[in-house]
Amino acid sequence: MEYSAEIRVSDGKITSWDIDQERVGNNGIVNSGQKISLEEAKQIALEKAGLSEDEVFFTEAIYDVDDGVRQYEIEFYYN
Repeated sequence: MEYSAEIRVSDGKITSWDIDQERVGNNGIVNSGQKISLEEAKQIALEKAGLSEDEVFFTEAIYDVDDGVRQYEIEFYYN
């Protein structure tokens, strides 16, 4: 399964959440200096899924600006 989360940088709120059976390649970009870190965003997404980091494989963890909103896009697989 693929999990995908978009997490607002300013407060850590999940703005988008999706679970999909599709599989994709590995991509990871880190951007620092934000209100919440990439690692914090990953933890927020893992908590939402009810999983731990050792149970998943992250395929995407990037910083993005969408319509002026700074966010992290997080995707990971379980199983």
